[in-house]
Amino acid sequence: MREAAIDDSSSYYELTYYPTDKNWHGEFRRILVKTTRPGVQLSHRQGYFARESDATIAAKDAKDTDAHLSQQRAMIS
Repeated sequence: MREAAIDDSSSYYELTYYPTDKNWHGEFRRILVKTTRPGVQLSHRQGYFARESDATIAAKDAKDTDAHLSQQRAMIS
């Protein structure tokens, strides 16, 4: 099993996927990867749960905090 994993990792392509559906309600979304090249064996994850990442949430929170502070400063001035 380990030898197969090492062999598989010696030649690969990495694809990046950006979903167009911005509805992040936590549901499972399937990923389908196809090729027309004969003899190619694809190995990929079957899908993902559509959740906002912690980093995205933290960035939104920081942006909201900055906006709130700007509003407070404007009210004081």
